[in-house]
Amino acid sequence: MTPLIYGLKKIHFFVKIVTITACLFLCFNVYASKTILQGNIIILQGFNWESYANPSGWYNVVNSVTSEISEAGFDYIWLPPPNLAYDGEGIYPHSRGYIPLEYYNLNTPYGTHVELKKLIQNLKSKKINALADVVINHRGKHAGTPENPVFKNPDWGLWAFTGGDGLIGQGAQDTGEATDYAYDLDLTNKHILGYLKDWMKWLITDIGFAGFRYDFAKGFSGRFIGEINQYTTPLYSIGEYWTDMDWSCFGKKICYNQDAHRNNIIKWLNSIWPNSINLSQAPDAFDFTTKGILQTAIKESEFWRLMDQQQKAPGLIGIMPEKAITFIDNHDTGSTQNHWPFGDKDQIMQGYAYILTHPGTPCVFWDHFFDWGLKENIKKLTYLRKQQAIKSTSTLYIKEASYGLYAAFVDNKIAVKIGPRSWHPDLNIWQLYHSGNDWAVWIKK
Repeated sequence: MTPLIYGLKKIHFFVKIVTITACLFLCFNVYASKTILQGNIIILQGFNWESYANPSGWYNVVNSVTSEISEAGFDYIWLPPPNLAYDGEGIYPHSRGYIPLEYYNLNTPYGTHVELKKLIQNLKSKKINALADVVINHRGKHAGTPENPVFKNPDWGLWAFTGGDGLIGQGAQDTGEATDYAYDLDLTNKHILGYLKDWMKWLITDIGFAGFRYDFAKGFSGRFIGEINQYTTPLYSIGEYWTDMDWSCFGKKICYNQDAHRNNIIKWLNSIWPNSINLSQAPDAFDFTTKGILQTAIKESEFWRLMDQQQKAPGLIGIMPEKAITFIDNHDTGSTQNHWPFGDKDQIMQGYAYILTHPGTPCVFWDHFFDWGLKENIKKLTYLRKQQAIKSTSTLYIKEASYGLYAAFVDNKIAVKIGPRSWHPDLNIWQLYHSGNDWAVWIKK
């Protein structure tokens, strides 16, 4: 080998190393910057189970209170499914959106295509980003029988489905949990996945959504969310990975140790990017573990549940707080469905005193903020979170978790207490910021 060729090869090798190093640095720093950017956000779920039936049109209702949403410190609003759908009670005007029919048809019971774009533009003007609730696991039929359904816009055949609701699909085997109320899509089919990716990209580029909330994420492999997010590049996304907790203890009450439950959420998160370094596009996950433990602790005064065996928070926020979306109720657990309600007003405010001061990213339910008379108390806590710069990764020190009392410090900036027993921090250092029935929050003097 001549010296010239040898020298050129050395230069080429050096350039490759520099390029790879720069790429890794850039990719991981994009993730870091996004983590920092999203780390102190507060989300509002902008609807409930009956919002579709509002006579004024739901998009118009939300549009009328955007200033109030902004003033309360919400950075994101999660809106209902945007496209025409079916839900067992009929198509328009009776559908809530969770069994999709036509993807590009955005005239729904919540409002028109035009009203939706107007709402999103108004939200953006107030620095609030909108998340679309997207259902990619399954689809409903326009007509026909369960065995021979008719689809249109697009008119997919049985080849597009794995099965579900009496249908024997001709597609590949389902990659997740099957539904019994709709037809499960074969997301391994490149045509189906490509169609959904293009539609979701359109929701961002043409309609103005900033990202997505993935419905029924346990119904399909997490890798499809990875592919979709990589293609659509949402600013933010969340997955609903809702599985059963362990209810086998204390006479069929929720067990103290829910490590398996939160680890299942972590496994799902890890399944999204098994072979990718583009972590900036990974979604967060609703922390159902924290919800279940927190509402049981408050209802039963069993606050010992709020500290795990490692003296950390027992939910996803105790292991992976940067990916945990904490919440009290949503359109499924609360509202008129009440599948898993948190409790009464006082109990709900204890819950908000916890999630709005603790690590994780808090999501406030529309009903609690606008309909339950809790607005001023919630606003006090959202203001505090912003003022004290509490983030998803803030440091939590649990002072006490026992029967009747939970007390903790967050970033050494906030002290919080919930439960009927009396407690306060050193009042030479701390002053009361706000309080309610069985909860209180302090800040430093």
